[in-house]
Amino acid sequence: MRSTGRFSRLRGWAQGGSERTARTRAWTSDLLARIPVLGRLVSELVRVEVIDRSLAIGAQALLAVLPLLVVVAAFAPPSFGADVLAHIRDAMGLAPEATGPLQKLVLPESELRQETGYIGLLITLISATSFSRALQRTYAKIWDLTGVRRSGAVRSSVIWLVGWLIYLDGVVLVGGLLADVPGHPAPQVVVLGTFAVLIWWWGARVLLLWRVAWSHLLPTAVLTALGMLLLTTGSNIVMPRYVKVSVEQFGTFGLVLAAASWLVAFGFVVIVMAVVGRVFAEHAGWGRFVDRAAGRRHTAVATRPGTTDSRRL
Repeated sequence: MRSTGRFSRLRGWAQGGSERTARTRAWTSDLLARIPVLGRLVSELVRVEVIDRSLAIGAQALLAVLPLLVVVAAFAPPSFGADVLAHIRDAMGLAPEATGPLQKLVLPESELRQETGYIGLLITLISATSFSRALQRTYAKIWDLTGVRRSGAVRSSVIWLVGWLIYLDGVVLVGGLLADVPGHPAPQVVVLGTFAVLIWWWGARVLLLWRVAWSHLLPTAVLTALGMLLLTTGSNIVMPRYVKVSVEQFGTFGLVLAAASWLVAFGFVVIVMAVVGRVFAEHAGWGRFVDRAAGRRHTAVATRPGTTDSRRL
């Protein structure tokens, strides 16, 4: 009797769960039907495979970009290179003492320069283009651009990577100059936020081989810069505790896991904001705003919005 009663309760719970699932699906379908933009956004996120691409970008950043930053910092002026690495560490929300075990595994700057050499620096830079190429393929997928022109794609990925290294140096320099400005940190946030919008705006344009119009990439740039600000803020709250627990459990490898997790989150923010930016840019309201700003009448576009020519990526 007890078994029968338990079976009946289990069956009732399962039936209730199925009914709740059906109601949830119906409510979701109704919501997406009532708000077409939301349905388009969900569809685009599924199409670009946001989770898989976030993992790919995070892995490429861990294996290619972080070693590049360490090598570049070794060739930069001592204080300047250290400031660049400190900026990356702060963005991840990692305390200086947390990165101590990892720093012991890295050669001193003088030895690193001697062991690497300028040929090694060039090779490290070229290998780091795997990250920019992964990001380039992601943007191409988001904007539904097919085909690959290898020479142009590789050239643009190198240009993007060099531009980002210059941007990081500029952020450190400007941040130091604004540190003593009255009203700190408001001026620093405004100036560095503007720099972030510009670099993401320019970066998307370069990675897409100038095929997508500036006006269509502006929402992506603004949203990505905002997303990076939120990610950095959240990291400074969450990451210290996460890194501490991870290092206690796994040692130095735990610090690597924490950095990898942050880089995957970085890729997730980039992809989601780019998708939202495209959906926003292709909305009729944004088109009317751009046309009014340019002083021309708004006309519907029959072809893929935002493309400036018929070149293949």
